Amino acid sequence: MGSDRFALAPPTPEVKEKVKRATRLQEDWTLPEAWLLWAKQISGKGDQVIVRCSVRFKDHFLAAPGQKGVKQSWQATWRNWVREDISRGKLV
Repeated sequence: MGSDRFALAPPTPEVKEKVKRATRLQEDWTLPEAWLLWAKQISGKGDQVIVRCSVRFKDHFLAAPGQKGVKQSWQATWRNWVREDISRGKLV
């Protein structure tokens, strides 16, 4: 009974294709309309407040070094950013 018995098979091409690579936020990123509407709904704040929040979000992640600036889902990162701002009273 060798230890090879429990070795994982290499991923198939289909599995490899489904794996989403983490990326950095694009320099020309702008807040998508759907993300703005979601943030307004959850926060009860207006466009200007949410747009200011998105500028901080963008600047933060563009300046983040190395792996801290790399995410698999920028939409999920945005949702977490907004929720954190709400809990800390930063959306004013």
